[in-house]
Amino acid sequence: MRGFKKLADFKGRDRRSQFWPYTGVVCAVWFVVQGMFGNLVMFTAMASGDEANFVIAFIGTMVAGVLLLVCLLAAAVSRRLHDRGLSGLWALIPVGLLVAVMSGFMLLFQLLIQDAPMGDSSTDMSFEFGMLGVMLGNLLYMASLATLIVFLCLKGKAGPNRYGPEPA
Repeated sequence: MRGFKKLADFKGRDRRSQFWPYTGVVCAVWFVVQGMFGNLVMFTAMASGDEANFVIAFIGTMVAGVLLLVCLLAAAVSRRLHDRGLSGLWALIPVGLLVAVMSGFMLLFQLLIQDAPMGDSSTDMSFEFGMLGVMLGNLLYMASLATLIVFLCLKGKAGPNRYGPEPA
């Protein structure tokens, strides 16, 4: 409950024992809700051939992702990284890379749909180079996410730091 009470509190520090149970509960709830909503709507859309339901499922997925990010933002971005003596900006690196990779993928998908009918393998080299860029961007995203998780797993600095006193 402590994590939910401090949802908008970006100040102070959190120990690992305060951060990980909260994160586990938030992620478990997100996976259950997202799994039920996303699967239900997508299967309904696929069964009926209705593109509107597919768009609703996609938008629902994005909204659920934003809600997850909001629930974890204060805990991960600030308080847990602050306990290590690090700025919360470290957590924005994977977010920025994910947005860049997803944007690149959407542009490539649009290029593929416009320029090459389904089954036509004669795409120009810009698509292949674009896919290479998206794949490299995804590798950078995964590396930055792994680095962030390592930072979140490491023990906090003992004693007070510039972000406040050591958590109780």
